[in-house]
Amino acid sequence: MNWYQRGRKDSHPDNNYDDDLGQIAPLKSRIALKYNNEKPFGQQNAEVFGTLEWVHSNADNHVDTDTGEVRLSSWDIMNVRVGCRFKSFTIHLGMDNVFDLKYTVANSYEWDVIGGSGANPAIVNEPGRFFYASLVLEW
Repeated sequence: MNWYQRGRKDSHPDNNYDDDLGQIAPLKSRIALKYNNEKPFGQQNAEVFGTLEWVHSNADNHVDTDTGEVRLSSWDIMNVRVGCRFKSFTIHLGMDNVFDLKYTVANSYEWDVIGGSGANPAIVNEPGRFFYASLVLEW
């Protein structure tokens, strides 16, 4: 089982002396508490469920600086999902990034294939607090 990966360059393109491979994500962990009740209040054909999830990413310190990648800070977020099912209807409600924290999952950059050089990276943060809902009908 592979829990973690870290790449190193065997060879270097022109004007690139950094040994770290680009676009390798840092170690990420996820822990969740789940709740499921298949007969709430004694009801048949009903279900109540929920998840509280914590996601952590280590700092991204092993980056390919010669291609324009930058070091990224570690981050922690909390996500919440709840739902209920009654007969053929299911409703889901959720909120990701509960504490509205600013974080970046990965470096993003454009590679100039003709000139062979990396451009300045465009660091794109993940969305802030995000709410969602869905209603499902099964037949």
